[in-house]
Amino acid sequence: MGTVSSSHTRKRVEIKRHEILSSKSSQYLVEKVLGEGCFGKVAQCTKVDTKEKMALKILGSDESGTIELLMLQELRRLDPDKVNLVKLTEHFHYSGYVCLAFEMLDVTLYDYMREMKFRPMHLFEIQMITQQLLVALNALKSIGMVHADIKPDNIMFINRQRHSVMVKLIDFGMARPLWLLQGGPGRMIQPLPFRAPEVILGLELDEAVDMWSLGCVLAFMCLGQKYIDATKGTPHKCTESNEPTPSLEDMLEFSPDLMGNIQERKDTMALLCLLKHMLKVDPEKRIKASDALENHFITKLQWKDINPTLYVSPDCLTKLLGQLNESTGKFKPWSLQKKCA
Repeated sequence: MGTVSSSHTRKRVEIKRHEILSSKSSQYLVEKVLGEGCFGKVAQCTKVDTKEKMALKILGSDESGTIELLMLQELRRLDPDKVNLVKLTEHFHYSGYVCLAFEMLDVTLYDYMREMKFRPMHLFEIQMITQQLLVALNALKSIGMVHADIKPDNIMFINRQRHSVMVKLIDFGMARPLWLLQGGPGRMIQPLPFRAPEVILGLELDEAVDMWSLGCVLAFMCLGQKYIDATKGTPHKCTESNEPTPSLEDMLEFSPDLMGNIQERKDTMALLCLLKHMLKVDPEKRIKASDALENHFITKLQWKDINPTLYVSPDCLTKLLGQLNESTGKFKPWSLQKKCA
């Protein structure tokens, strides 16, 4: 199979503020446009009868809308609240548009990081968000679906005031059944900073592409601006010295960034151990979501013992992440008695 066809006609979505869009059972009052892409717009709406805030995705292409709707209907086999996936409430056609009504969420992970001036996130935030997204990936695997577009813009906080770090995975416009991706090479999916090596190389694909993207999101949460600079092609020098780069084991043992709080050091090493397995170049060796949920970073941390103001040192992580490659197979988290799993 070749690349996904784009022969369908895209109709420009023209939606005005205060316009009312009607389905067979509901009416939606458009309040403002939240976002716009090549296939359509997302608007914040009020459901007229219940006054409930909703997110209405309005697509200008029948084909793109039909494909996304098929994927969302497959998600009905799952409980979206239990597996951290966005909830579709209804769909309808309006003036030639395909309209998808979703629960209203808060802000995207990218917007949150921008509000925080792209500073690295706290360890406990990274752990909780990663755990929820691993649950989502594990659920998608159970129904044979690949999201294929995991990035900070497609991860949304539910309600930061009530549930500060509860998130959901959104936007299934690029999602496909696993069998379709496995049908052959040549599918160009995923935004470039989150694109798996096998996609770039035109190899056969499976759900491992989502794990790679999630690993990139994890690095983004850890590094913030430094990750953005790196993925834009901006060279970041970890050291001005011309001396050979020390091994990962040496850096773990002697890095001054991790010599203070022992628990913080152990937790950071557990995070890096997980990240190393998420970013295996060989997709067959890349960690599965079910195994990642059993990783030490997800299961063993005791947040009651952690100062929530602590965050991962970006300079240390930049150095460490530069060493996460196939040559570090003997790496073990500092003071742990078993190999990374």
